[in-house]
Amino acid sequence: MDRFLGRGECQYHIFTYPCQMSYYQYLSNQFPGGYYPYVRMVSLYEDCPFEHEFFLQITQSFPFIEKFVLINRTPQQHKQSSKSENDNCHLSIVKYSHLIELKIKRVYDDYVEEFLSEQKHFFKIIFVFILLVKLY
Repeated sequence: MDRFLGRGECQYHIFTYPCQMSYYQYLSNQFPGGYYPYVRMVSLYEDCPFEHEFFLQITQSFPFIEKFVLINRTPQQHKQSSKSENDNCHLSIVKYSHLIELKIKRVYDDYVEEFLSEQKHFFKIIFVFILLVKLY
């Protein structure tokens, strides 16, 4: 169960295995992991921060993700980009081998830095459509 205190809402996800759905919407930090080879679109929404390790879990659970949407207005607690390049060497690179579209909307600046850092994320294809939507 995900609780969004800022909105006064809750949501439930039931994860079945094997799952043949092509998308999962509004996943949160409560996502338990697993392997979902048929899922091509994932959207993440959370009031709590998504850390780098969570993005690793997402790419391992959804290896064929083509469209990825991220919504999170909460800053990361373990922001790695504030450290030196040598300190970032221990981070595993998150690989998106099939990603075509990345939407980063209504996010804290940390997530833009997270996805644009070549020390943290790798996009295999030459062109990835990145949509940054900032609401002030």
